[in-house]
Amino acid sequence: MASLLYKEFVTQRTAILLYLVLAMLYITQILHVDLPFSLISLLAMFFTVNTIAQEDKNNSHILINSLPISRKEVVIAKYLFTIFFGLLLIGIALIYQTVFSSVMLEKDLFHAAMAIVFVIWFIAIYYPLYYWLGPRFVQIGWFIFFILSAATMPMLINLGREHNYWGVVALIQSVPVYILGVMLCGLTGIILLISLFLSVRLYEKKEF
Repeated sequence: MASLLYKEFVTQRTAILLYLVLAMLYITQILHVDLPFSLISLLAMFFTVNTIAQEDKNNSHILINSLPISRKEVVIAKYLFTIFFGLLLIGIALIYQTVFSSVMLEKDLFHAAMAIVFVIWFIAIYYPLYYWLGPRFVQIGWFIFFILSAATMPMLINLGREHNYWGVVALIQSVPVYILGVMLCGLTGIILLISLFLSVRLYEKKEF
């Protein structure tokens, strides 16, 4: 497993450096907008997609599956590598916010935690779809997803504000924070495990 993670680092080291630079530019330039964690989580998502696209372009799957390692280990390494890098980006943003921002630390921690959950949920949804639909999903599905998100998200937000989010926000606020945290972590862990199981099954059935 360690060798697979090291392989991911070596093959993606240029992209890693580029995304770290972009992360620092985002963090330092948009600090006043109070959206660094949202944009950093998007960077982590783009990194995940870019990593997969590069592997398809270079046909790395053929080489990897010729080695004496299980396909389960290959999939787990993918999950760990992209999650760890997402955590690294969010961690950098949190440190910068804590040192240079006037925002309360509790608010920064909450935003960072939500960004982590967002990244993990994206990875948990993306990998099974990719292993199921293939590289065409990367080229078309990703583009459609962002177009639809950009078109519908403002409308959904405005609609929710008009209806006071149908009481969902009030219900969430009535629950103690630590209970919400435990529930969200538990749900995220379950989703991630289900995603990993599906990805392993799908990847084991693929032919290279």
